[in-house]
Amino acid sequence: MNSSDKQFYIGGAVVLGLFYYFGSKAQSAIGSGINNTLEAFTPTSSENLLHRGINAVGDIIDDGGDNDSFSFGSWIYDFTHQRENDYFSPVEFKE
Repeated sequence: MNSSDKQFYIGGAVVLGLFYYFGSKAQSAIGSGINNTLEAFTPTSSENLLHRGINAVGDIIDDGGDNDSFSFGSWIYDFTHQRENDYFSPVEFKE
């Protein structure tokens, strides 16, 4: 085995090692990207795009600030489970 053969094999091993290293990095990046995309469109996920959008708009309408003070699910629950002295109706003071 002469010197050019050794250089060929060493160079080939380095190239294969780099392909393996960057291939595994790319595979994990692509896999996490696919998971994030699927999570954004899953109807039951709290990270779904529609859920986040409604909560973001409701948060601004709620008190004018972006402070995560609004939840659409909580609003639906409060609306469907009103009590006599709920904040949806004004409190009447009796004298």
